[in-house]
Amino acid sequence: MLIAGLGVFLAGSLVGAPAGDMNWITAARALTGVGAAMVIPLALPSGPRSSDTHRARADEPGTPHPCHHPCRHP
Repeated sequence: MLIAGLGVFLAGSLVGAPAGDMNWITAARALTGVGAAMVIPLALPSGPRSSDTHRARADEPGTPHPCHHPCRHP
């Protein structure tokens, strides 16, 4: 699905680049939007979870909590 979304995004970009008519540009922008909508939900879960990094930083000795109080997260 990620490759398909990138393909749709690329197709929209290639259609919109040489377009001289506003209708073609609008259609190309819509196509890139569909491609981006296919890619973003798949790419977001691959990043680190903020709760894990927060907990890891809070557990390091000598690292102050960003809110300047002891971390009480479970």
